[in-house]
Amino acid sequence: GMSPYNLDAARAAAGGDVFPFLYPPMTIYLFRPFAALPLDVAETIWFWFRVILLIPLIWIWRKYFVPEGKGWQLYLLVMAAFGGVVYLDLHAGNVTIVEQMLLWTGFLCLLGGRPFWFCLLIVVASLIKLLPILFLGLLLLLPVKHRWRYLLGSLGTFMLVQAADFAIHPDWYREYVSSALNWYERGAE
Repeated sequence: GMSPYNLDAARAAAGGDVFPFLYPPMTIYLFRPFAALPLDVAETIWFWFRVILLIPLIWIWRKYFVPEGKGWQLYLLVMAAFGGVVYLDLHAGNVTIVEQMLLWTGFLCLLGGRPFWFCLLIVVASLIKLLPILFLGLLLLLPVKHRWRYLLGSLGTFMLVQAADFAIHPDWYREYVSSALNWYERGAE
């Protein structure tokens, strides 16, 4: 019943330090089913959901985006370069793996000649975190038929959802924008 953007209230509810909630208000509905579960059950389900998503994500990278015969280099890169990041992401409960699965599946759709699905996946990823909306610009770099329709339709859909989110949760939306703009990537307020 409290604002998810009130860091003091979140700390009090959690009984200690927490990361701020830096997602748009509508994402609360995605997390609400987890709130109905005991904390340890919710954490376990969320953890394994992201681990399971990581498997097809690496497969997509390997099959479609890594040159033939270089698969071992991808696995080495994932373990060495991303290993710590993946561990931290899983440990913190972040949505990055979900976001990356949406993005890379979208890229695969764009390269496979399915721009509608690319646009849909990019818009969905952008509803979790705003920055991926910029990937719609890829439509302008490839020979996509009706690229402007896809681009403007996707941007319009994104803006419509943002406007609806603001209309439904005006105070929370303002708090979201304020907290997102005041958060430093290094993890400090």
